[in-house]
Amino acid sequence: MILSRVRKSVDHSRPVSFPERGRGKVWIDIHDLIDLRHQAELMQRFTPRLLSSRSGSYQSHRRGRGMEFDEVRPYSAGDDVRSIDWRVTARSGKVHTKLYREERERAVLLAVDLQQSMHFATRGVFKSVLAAQLAALMAWHALKQGDRLGGMVFSDDEHLEVRPQSGRAAVLSFLFQIANHGSWQRRDNVDHTADGMSDLLMRLRRVARPGSQVTLISDFFDLKESDFHHLRELARHSDLRFISIYDRLEAKLPDPGNYMMTDGHKWLNFNTESRQVREQYHERFVDRRSMLFEICQRYGISLTEATTADDPLELLQKPWTIRKG
Repeated sequence: MILSRVRKSVDHSRPVSFPERGRGKVWIDIHDLIDLRHQAELMQRFTPRLLSSRSGSYQSHRRGRGMEFDEVRPYSAGDDVRSIDWRVTARSGKVHTKLYREERERAVLLAVDLQQSMHFATRGVFKSVLAAQLAALMAWHALKQGDRLGGMVFSDDEHLEVRPQSGRAAVLSFLFQIANHGSWQRRDNVDHTADGMSDLLMRLRRVARPGSQVTLISDFFDLKESDFHHLRELARHSDLRFISIYDRLEAKLPDPGNYMMTDGHKWLNFNTESRQVREQYHERFVDRRSMLFEICQRYGISLTEATTADDPLELLQKPWTIRKG
């Protein structure tokens, strides 16, 4: 169930706040995302300068650019034998070697989760809104840095993809895909058997070239152990980053009492009087969070955590944490 409002029923506990349309955002439009270009101008480079056992020390802020094929020429003494082009060698009868040049532009890929669980908050803005704002800031920043921007916007039943390209048009195309994604309007008849995260990771593996910067913005609710091999392969060749978004109600149930929740169509009553229920609820959150930390540590993925009440610009100004593997 999507929780679009949380209110306290009549009892002696204090009410739970919620971002209604007048006090917080539950959806986003293209103008909101375009306007964030002004805030993006205030951003500094946010690539971390830390150590991990996977990558060694960072030599520059613009880490891990890939190598593009340049040309084939006759082999010269001192050339790396691993670069020999055996097809041309066999065809010509003379040894030839491949030459490469460093890519001038890094590919920046942003994956934005708009699955059902992301359309929720009890304070601040919906997780989906914060994810869209963060993606927009990073997209405008990529344009400023001269990088090629691409991305994916995915929900329970729809995946949209923008291939990495340079220029303002690429940014606007990506932001348009976010703002016009069907999940902002669609609440019912969602395929709950869909495997959104697994599908996304498989698509990212096909698109991400070596040296790409890949950022996944999600609550990671549907990340499963069977997805770990995709993360391992992505992290092996790319600068992989997670932004994990959660609402405080997902971490801890409110004070003991009787609460009403609605998605705008149906109402649900739940009671938090039981101490055991509250403790088990919090333990499930801790377990899911610990799993995410362990994954980041295992594969050297950089991670930042965000709550729905956080400011997106301030979040991106903070140092990223690289879990040492």
